[in-house]
Amino acid sequence: MRKQFICGEGNHQLSFYTKKTWILLPIVALLIMATLSLSIPAGKVYADGAKIGIQSEMGYQGKIKNQKWSPVKLTLTSDRDISGDVVVQIQDNNGNRYQTSYVQQVDLPKDTPKEVVIGIPGTMLNKDNNQILFYEGSYSKGKPTTFATGKSYLQASPYQGAIIAVLSDDPDTMNFMNVLNGKGNSLNVFPLKAASIPTDPMLLSGLDVIVINNFASDTLSEPQRKAITGWVNGGGTLVLAGGAGYAKTAAPFADIAPVVANGTASVQSLSELEKLGGKPLKLDGDFTISTAKVVEGAKIGIEADGQPLFASHAYGQGSVQYAAYDLAMEPVSSWAGHPDAWASVLRSNLPMTGSQNGMIYNSLMDNLNYVLEYFPSLKMPSFTLLLWMLIIYAVVVAPILYFILKKADKREWAWFLIPIIAVIASVSVYVAGSS
Repeated sequence: MRKQFICGEGNHQLSFYTKKTWILLPIVALLIMATLSLSIPAGKVYADGAKIGIQSEMGYQGKIKNQKWSPVKLTLTSDRDISGDVVVQIQDNNGNRYQTSYVQQVDLPKDTPKEVVIGIPGTMLNKDNNQILFYEGSYSKGKPTTFATGKSYLQASPYQGAIIAVLSDDPDTMNFMNVLNGKGNSLNVFPLKAASIPTDPMLLSGLDVIVINNFASDTLSEPQRKAITGWVNGGGTLVLAGGAGYAKTAAPFADIAPVVANGTASVQSLSELEKLGGKPLKLDGDFTISTAKVVEGAKIGIEADGQPLFASHAYGQGSVQYAAYDLAMEPVSSWAGHPDAWASVLRSNLPMTGSQNGMIYNSLMDNLNYVLEYFPSLKMPSFTLLLWMLIIYAVVVAPILYFILKKADKREWAWFLIPIIAVIASVSVYVAGSS
């Protein structure tokens, strides 16, 4: 009877602790789920109001020049009609938080993309030193609206090479200059759309050279033409070319052009150009050039059959270059000496970086920093979130789990529960960091 009593007591004790275990295990599960839930990034919570998406484009072809004013094109789309100020805030060089604000008023019709252009000085930009905000009503009185989609900051690194914008009927004009990138130089040539030319010369200051070739320049608005002229006056280099189409290219810029065109002529050779490029040049027939008279104060570079092939004229702090032929016309366009010829013509106007002629290289660490800046996935998770995850993990694994298992007399379960919790915590930290 005694033995049976002991067994009965044992069964009674086992049943008691089994019930406690089944009661306490959900508590452990809830704590684990709490840890996991903290690791999952919460979605953005928006106040009642418009949900606005944003896209941004820095400078020209994504390139900006250090300490040169550059356009920032912001494309905003709202799910309802709204008006307000879009604001770009940037830290100063001393790291003071958002000391400078650039503000532009904008009206956003419902579901209609709206482009806004704001000028900012070129500098290193990343998620830690600038932000973009939208204030409904006004910057001074309104409240900021969180962007529903897109990056609410600008990201760019100053470009050290030369930037050449080309306005031409042929978008491939001047692409031959890219050959120089394989010779230790650094330059970027891109087609410039007439609609994207700003009306403020300050927003062109990030460009080193603008080439207008065989293009009807009178289709540009008067403010755009004045902006280009003002940019030249401030130090820019304008190239006017087009051969038979030179007159339509240069007409709006006659006051600053180095020549006055008076017709066209055909030549069978361009020996001076051939010498300048250092490679054989065979024309295979007549080649059309424009004929012109050089204005007072202009300088002739080289000639062809007694006509100026290249000429230049200083204007303010900048200069205007003349080319008597269409830069996109074959066989000269694809001639092997063409890049070197134009590198010579523009040698004082192109800050090309490289290994020659006093050219500058960025340090390895700068290049690595640029790479890191352009990886959008490399975002630091919230320190507060990770701290709470660590605290909860330590509390769950140490005192709480020990207390629960001790009460349940299942301390041996720690051998598999602790690794399980550790795996869950590790996955949670990974999810929080990579989100």
